[in-house]
Amino acid sequence: MGRRGRSNEKAIFEAVSAGAGLFLLLWMFSPEFRQAVKVGLLVMVAVAVVAIVIWLIKRRSTRQTFGSSYGTPSSRSFNPVT
Repeated sequence: MGRRGRSNEKAIFEAVSAGAGLFLLLWMFSPEFRQAVKVGLLVMVAVAVVAIVIWLIKRRSTRQTFGSSYGTPSSRSFNPVT
């Protein structure tokens, strides 16, 4: 008879449920933990906003230089009537 190990799904479920239980206990009994979670969420939102702004600026700058880098007029300055 071979050894039977725990299934991965069961191990993952046990780890997640233990982590959630610990989180709830700390949330209920520790004001410092609640404050740390709030600050952590605020920092993550701020980092996400800064990353989106940088991405939009980068996307806008690459879109404007795309036409000029290949020797073709960009779509904003192209005038077919001339």
